[in-house]
Formats: sequence, structure tokens, C-alpha cells
Amino acid sequence: MILRRRGEAQESPSVGTRLGEVGVGMTFTLLSGRRIVVTGAGSLRGIAAIRLLERLGAEIFASDVSLHSAGLYLVPRERRIVLSPPDSSDYVPELLRECRRRCIELVVPTETIGLVGLAAAKSIFETHGVAILSPGIESTALCLDRLKFHHHVDSVFPTPRLVGISSPAELMSLPRPFEIEGRDPESGIERAFLLEVPDDLRRVRNLRAVVRRVLPGPEMRVMVLGRERGAVDTSLAVEHITALGEKEPSVFRVVHDREVETLAESVYEHLGLEGLVTVRVLRDVLGRPEVVSVDPIADVSMRLAAMAGRDLVGAAACRALGIEYELGFEPAEELASVRVSDELFVSGCAAFDSADLSDWSTEVEARVVSS
Repeated sequence: MILRRRGEAQESPSVGTRLGEVGVGMTFTLLSGRRIVVTGAGSLRGIAAIRLLERLGAEIFASDVSLHSAGLYLVPRERRIVLSPPDSSDYVPELLRECRRRCIELVVPTETIGLVGLAAAKSIFETHGVAILSPGIESTALCLDRLKFHHHVDSVFPTPRLVGISSPAELMSLPRPFEIEGRDPESGIERAFLLEVPDDLRRVRNLRAVVRRVLPGPEMRVMVLGRERGAVDTSLAVEHITALGEKEPSVFRVVHDREVETLAESVYEHLGLEGLVTVRVLRDVLGRPEVVSVDPIADVSMRLAAMAGRDLVGAAACRALGIEYELGFEPAEELASVRVSDELFVSGCAAFDSADLSDWSTEVEARVVSS
């Protein structure tokens, strides 16, 4: 357990060092004085993005729909923003108003819910001097509609068998096990592997989901960064390892898998994507990689990627703000991170009244060099 205030003396990096506390090739003052808001601050991606961009010297604002979101307390009180839900009609106008009022220069989305609406308003934000770290509306809408995405890539790249579902009766007729996911983020159906159809799905009248054939894995997430539409700069593959019964991965491992990276880059070029995206890839029973989906945001393992020498989020943020930064050509270091959560006990009103918890961290991440 590491529990200390930021700014205290640090020893040389070793097992147990928090990712992001040591330099990984980018200057700590590269984004000094630049105002950036991270949306979805309560998610694991949001927390990772806050810590990563803060390390580069940016003045970070955190936004979420709830005052109780953990990521809000990584920044001072005056930089916390509470907005309407991302899928509501008030979300984009409220976010734009806050960006203008606080002189924010860049929006970094970390959740897919509401991202289509935000991408559609990208030109409006840019008119007011605010950049958004996401692809354009066409790329975003294509990626987040899982059925439409599948139809675009199925005839070109290997993909798991997929069908669209609109009723519980169709779902009950499918052979199990299978993987189910909402057709789009607003469908309200989280991705899950099912052996039996749960009661809550049996009762849904209008089911908007997709069902995929289960692949054995391992599961890879490839972050791909490009400067222009369809032009890839670099990519990095990270293996996700999820404990049995858990929804979120607890172990991430950087891997040198050129076959997987090449497949992800080819999908990026074929669809004419731009900016930073995450391609989900799984291997079939014969070990061949198949592309599953694309999310037009950074992966939750972004801090591990930065530690391994590929700070793709930092590079994308710099480019969005007009700061030139070239990623190196050295191969990424093969590292792994282990996420362990613990409790921090404070007075009952500390988190919500006068105390500022932004100087504390209770997350332990192990830095392990692969053999």
C-alpha cells in the first residue's frame, strides 16, 4: 500500500511504484498552463486520464454527473464540474458553457455514452476555441454502432459471428454461451458473457443489442494514433486479464504482437479513422486474431502505455492543442500493471465539505518487467 502526498521525495522506480510518477520521455511542462477538462471522471479511464495529463503539467478540470464521483476529488474544488447525464439534451450545451466560462481549451472524453452528440458538436466547440479529443461524427457514429461497424468490416477482416437482436424471443433462440452487448452506448446493456438469459433481459420489450460468438482470447486492446484520416502513426497492444467473476480487468500487460497491431492498423486505415482509438481484438480457437469492435477513446490502460514509452494520450492532447510532439521509434517496454483497490478512511464530511483529497492516492500499481 502506498499512501502519501504528492510532492514528497521519491525513490528510484521499483516494483510498487505508481505509474506516472516517473518520466517516460515526455517533458513534465509540455502542457503547462493549458486548461483541459476530463469528462467521465468517475470511470477508471477518467481517473487514468486525469493523472496522466496532470503529470504533463496541464491544469486539469474533472467533470461527471455525480458529485460523489471519485475522479472529482483528484482536482481542487474549484475545478470540479457536475453536469447533466451525457445522453441528455442538456449535456453538450452545459459542457460548452463551462468550457467558455473557465477558459478550457481541450475536452478529453473517457466514456462512450453521449460521445456521438459531443462529436456532432465538435465544430461548434472549435468555433469557441475548444478542441475535443475524439474523431469526427462520421467515424464516431460508425464505431459505436456495433452492428453497422460489423457490416463495414465483416467482408474485409476476420470478425466473430454477430447478429442483431431486437426482442427477448430472438435472444432465447440463440445457442449459448454468447457475448451480448448493447448495439450502441445508449442501449443500456453492458457487455457480458451469458450461459443463460437473465430475467431482466427476458422482460425487456424493445431490445437493442448484438450477440457475438465467444472467442477464447486472449483479449487485446490496441490503441492506434493517427495524425490524419486513415494515416497511422503508431499503435500499442495491451493484453487485458480479468479475474473470474469480475467485470473490470485487474491486470494489463504490454505485448509485442505485430500480427494484432497490424490488424488494428488495417482497420483504422480501412475505415478512415482519425485521432486516437482503441481496437478490441480476440484470438479464435486456432490462435488467429479477429477484430471485435472499435471505441473512439483511449483504453483504460493508457497510463501503463505511457510508462512503457507510448504516451498516446499525451501525444494526442498535444496535437489537439497545436503542440508538436513526435513519438519515438524505440519499441515499447514490455510492462504489466496490477490494480489493487483499498479503502481510505476520512472524516464523514471531509470528501464533500472542506477537505481536498486531490493530494492523496490509495491505488497500488505494481511495475513488472516481463521476462
